[in-house]
Amino acid sequence: MKMQFAFQGGGARIAALLAVAEAIQEFKADHKIEVTQVAGTSAGAIVAGFLAAGISAQSIMAELRGGRGAQLMRGITVPGKLAAAYCLLVKNKSLRDTVGLRGWLNEKFAQKNVVKVADAERKGTRLQITKTDLGSRATVLAQGGETLADALVDSCALPYFFRIWAGSTAPTVVDGGIANNLPAKLLTVSDPAYGEMIAVTFAEAATDRPDSFVSFSASLLDSAMASTMALTREAFKGHLVEVQTSLTTFSFHKALSPGFEAEYERIKADTARQLQEHIQRINAARRRAVTNPWKETNPTAVRMMRDVGELYFKLRGGLLHYDSCRLTVYTNGGRPVGDQHASAPDLVQFHLKIRTGAEALHCLSIGLTEQSEEAAFSSETARCTVTGPAGERTDFLQLAMLRKPGECTDGDRELCLFFTPPLPPRSGPYTIDFQENGTDLMIELFNTHADAIGFYPQRADGVVGCVELVLFAHEDLHLLLTPEDPAQPGRVMTEAEIQALTPIPVFPNMRGRGMAIDNAGSAWSVAVHHLH
Repeated sequence: MKMQFAFQGGGARIAALLAVAEAIQEFKADHKIEVTQVAGTSAGAIVAGFLAAGISAQSIMAELRGGRGAQLMRGITVPGKLAAAYCLLVKNKSLRDTVGLRGWLNEKFAQKNVVKVADAERKGTRLQITKTDLGSRATVLAQGGETLADALVDSCALPYFFRIWAGSTAPTVVDGGIANNLPAKLLTVSDPAYGEMIAVTFAEAATDRPDSFVSFSASLLDSAMASTMALTREAFKGHLVEVQTSLTTFSFHKALSPGFEAEYERIKADTARQLQEHIQRINAARRRAVTNPWKETNPTAVRMMRDVGELYFKLRGGLLHYDSCRLTVYTNGGRPVGDQHASAPDLVQFHLKIRTGAEALHCLSIGLTEQSEEAAFSSETARCTVTGPAGERTDFLQLAMLRKPGECTDGDRELCLFFTPPLPPRSGPYTIDFQENGTDLMIELFNTHADAIGFYPQRADGVVGCVELVLFAHEDLHLLLTPEDPAQPGRVMTEAEIQALTPIPVFPNMRGRGMAIDNAGSAWSVAVHHLH
């Protein structure tokens, strides 16, 4: 699932944001989400930069705790009253410099060959960094040609602390949080290209009473930003990850102390919980948006589908001869970050050859089962054709049906084909081709590294002549197919056999893997394993 994140600024609360980023990176590693775009302000911009560049949040936090944090704090922590007055009034300098921070950021991003802001996007994640231009009184964005470390330092340039006015030629760009401390409006809530937007923000907490000029100035800035933050949180209600932390803007010593480690892990776990809830919410919304009669709750509609099911069982007649069956699944899950086809729908194709038995064939059911709550077929994309022995089209009526309660599961979706006129006895072969798009059809493969595909004939007279189960996925994925029933091992299909199925690729950069069995005695399925 594609997701984009906006990060609030927060000074020392960057430690809490790193816990959030670590949870996001774990979801990404488990193929639950794809991070397509990140935006941030101040400390949030730094964390967004780490995400975009592919720098481990866990390793950053370990480095900060291991001594680098203490080095950086010497240039960041708040000075005493006399030192502050001397810097501001006598030396006309900011309270602290950013040389150490700038050097460290340059070092970290250089390790990932990310120097300019635009370099991050070439890695697959768009990065937006906010600053405040005092000349225009507006938020401005870092440009692609800017050095990334410089852009991040600008976004963190809190007035007085890291930047002051030093003459008419001095830069007027300061901390992005002054104008926009949570840049959620830079992102679209539901963007077809970038996916769903989540804003990472801090839960409101009481602050300490100011006890110095420095803390008074910090409180003024916090108060100015708080009103706009409240409006932003309200505007994006339902799209937030709220972080509960005891850290404040300048509590750097606490953020790096052993006592914060338990809180860090708690924030990480809480972020994972909130992310999972957002994924479930988004999937539920998608399912509601997709036309799916089997999810209908209207009592009249449900009764009509059950009536169709009863009619099917009364008319279905005797057994059928299954000459062959091929089930082909195309999944776009697991594509690399930034792949333009990562958002393309999945596709299922079902090819069946049957012959009628001693009785005329009035109807036939085709069932596709959603194995996961996150998987969803797009019923409006379903296409079905039936051709006779000479290639002629056979007419039929296509209706959704439901079995009696207890005879089906929530994921069962049966389509009943009523032939008009019925297919004569001892005739055929008839070829049935069915296809349908869906989303996350193999989601379990990427969530748990294991899934399955199978064919389950309901009315077979004897063996099924040949069953082929084929999965197409991105060529870089390491997948292994194994039979689920050791008594019916089948065989691995050759590259030539699979190539013959799709001489013109349905989706680019895919590789097919398949297994086949001749004279299958019953239902047959294969397990699909995602190898690391």
